[in-house]
Amino acid sequence: MRISTPEFIALMAMLVATVALSIDAMLPALPNIALELTPNHTNQAQLILSSFILGMALGTFVMGPLSDSFGRKNIIYFGASVYIISSALCMFAPNLETIVVARVLQGIGAAAPRVVSQALIRDLYSGREMARISSFIMIIFSLVPAVAPLLGAGLISVFDWRAIFVTFILFVVMSTIWTGIRITEPLKPEMRVPFSVQTFWAALTEISSLGIVDKSLVSIDKDKTQCETLAFLAKENNKKYDLFFANGGDQNNNNIPEAAVCNKLNIGLIEGLGDKIQSSSWLLKK
Repeated sequence: MRISTPEFIALMAMLVATVALSIDAMLPALPNIALELTPNHTNQAQLILSSFILGMALGTFVMGPLSDSFGRKNIIYFGASVYIISSALCMFAPNLETIVVARVLQGIGAAAPRVVSQALIRDLYSGREMARISSFIMIIFSLVPAVAPLLGAGLISVFDWRAIFVTFILFVVMSTIWTGIRITEPLKPEMRVPFSVQTFWAALTEISSLGIVDKSLVSIDKDKTQCETLAFLAKENNKKYDLFFANGGDQNNNNIPEAAVCNKLNIGLIEGLGDKIQSSSWLLKK
């Protein structure tokens, strides 16, 4: 029996939420980690966030093609395994360097459910219904940044910061088991694309040749070198980090209601105007 649409939306939202939970639940723990593992350079604790994002970016490049070759569910299982192992490494890490490396691996693992969930939506739905479901998923997903810091702070108050990684493991185990039980593999073996390094490299070359990529790189180079840009972003991130804890952890949640309202309006547009509003070619013609 095919999974119902409400259950599918809840499951896909849970898979997508892995990324947001892995970032936002760590925010209250950064001061504690800094004091325990790097007391002389407390700002280095922010590498815990940056390293995860780096791993997620790397994983995003490969998880999609891998799921086309080896199946959607198999890649979710693979990503979950990497995520769980790296979370355990973080939990028992004796120093900050170990956590940073493990968080890169954790980001790679978290990219699997994030990417494959979108592929599952396209496999099982199309057109207006696919866009509608995606909007509902984003409404649920938008609640995670509001809840995750509270969850992290609660765990720290009862246990310590390492308990957050136990929660990560339990969350991914639950979502993976749910996926394994309720989702039927939509990509049958005969529909899969044989994995080829040459094809994968050609795809990366094609992406890098897009005009928007070139313009982005040029815009960065116009104002400052890449090192200056990274330094500027790190400085701005530090300001937000300080403001977050100065406000008791509420800074991250300011735009949650607006995001939910926008997604609800998007659902209304999709239902009212149909596929036209989703078509970029239609918009260009107008």
